[in-house]
Amino acid sequence: MIYEMRTYTLKPTRMADWLALYKSHALAVQQEHLGNLVGFFTTEFGVANQVVHIWGYESLNDRNDRRAKWRRTRAGPSLGQRTRNSIRSSN
Repeated sequence: MIYEMRTYTLKPTRMADWLALYKSHALAVQQEHLGNLVGFFTTEFGVANQVVHIWGYESLNDRNDRRAKWRRTRAGPSLGQRTRNSIRSSN
């Protein structure tokens, strides 16, 4: 099993809107295509306005296959375009 941690730093005051958009448009589709959501966190202390996702995969090949499938869905690129204005940085 491997884990991927994705961190998004949002612009100030955008957290509530981003979380609502993620819940209504992305979460179910990502779980369907990406699989095992191990953790989903927001910051209270330290760097403000951060969201962290941790996804679990059977192997690196499983991760690559699932991420490619996610990018091919209409939701993947669409969500990226809709949230771009709220995200300051990601890794």
